[in-house]
Amino acid sequence: KKIELKKWQKITALALAILLGVSVFSMFLFSHPNPGPTSKKGVPAEHIRPNLQAISAEQATATTTANTILIDPLNQNIHNWPVASTGYKIYVFKDGAYHITDNDPNQSAPAILADVNLKGPMAYTLTMEEIKGNDASVNNSFGMIFRFNSQVQGGRNIFTFYSFEVVNTHDGEYQFWKYDNSKGPSANPWKSIWDMKFGNEFHLGQGPQNSNTFKVVVNGKYFTLTVNGKKIGTAEESSLTSGGVGMIVNLKGTEIAFSDLKLTNN
Repeated sequence: KKIELKKWQKITALALAILLGVSVFSMFLFSHPNPGPTSKKGVPAEHIRPNLQAISAEQATATTTANTILIDPLNQNIHNWPVASTGYKIYVFKDGAYHITDNDPNQSAPAILADVNLKGPMAYTLTMEEIKGNDASVNNSFGMIFRFNSQVQGGRNIFTFYSFEVVNTHDGEYQFWKYDNSKGPSANPWKSIWDMKFGNEFHLGQGPQNSNTFKVVVNGKYFTLTVNGKKIGTAEESSLTSGGVGMIVNLKGTEIAFSDLKLTNN
């Protein structure tokens, strides 16, 4: 059963743009929900509510070589990822991985791969390890973002994307979302496309032994979701056809180490 979303309340969020060399990295900020009702599955009855503002940079289509689109081990900054060693959102390369720490009680910490716009069939693979976080919190979620787009329409900043996330708790689950704020502040921008309680394939907890490799294969409107080599489900959604990729951490005090990002044609 899909998570039912109640009408969202408008939450003000800040926007942040980071200048890296000659490139402008576009970053958008999410707002955490206040503690509230939960669904029968023990996860929040409402998803985080971002108020996204203008932080758009022109994106270039990635060059395809054979089956490989892009490979980034994320052990050093070779693709203009944001870097910040202090503040509410920390982005650092250490111990062979890209660490994102959310220290903000009201906002999540996302990162988007700069200057990449993927079209056509593709597979996105990413390994995630929780370094620290509250595994008892129903908001302890993190994951991958794909088909991300931003534009300005009628003076409004429009953002669309999909996310494939996990709620890393003992009663947690996988979640596949679509975000689209084009209908204005009175409409809920989040749509739950698919969710499922995770099984033994998921490595619950913290530390290297509990790292997890997520993969989403995209072919038109069809999505195949895999965790640690096991196909866990499929989804269908046709409204977003291309865009960028990234990752997100959603809970104050949570630090996730991301590694081995791969983009391939299948």
